[in-house]
Amino acid sequence: MPADDKVCGHESAQGFKDVMAAKGVTIQFDWRGTNAWERDFRDISRGGGDSSWVDDVDIQWYSGHGGPGGFTFKSSVDD
Repeated sequence: MPADDKVCGHESAQGFKDVMAAKGVTIQFDWRGTNAWERDFRDISRGGGDSSWVDDVDIQWYSGHGGPGGFTFKSSVDD
């Protein structure tokens, strides 16, 4: 991945986090790069754990790439 993609994604996520924190929004988790996993977004019925993570918050932010088949993660923990 080009360095610009890494910087852009990090800056985007940090900016979102900073604005939310400045408004008094509690940050429940902040997983970036290889710490973000597909299973955190996948329904329990499909082997995921979304109810403990993405579905357990009011606002969630994703920076990355996607297409008709889904979106990408840097981690190879999931499929």
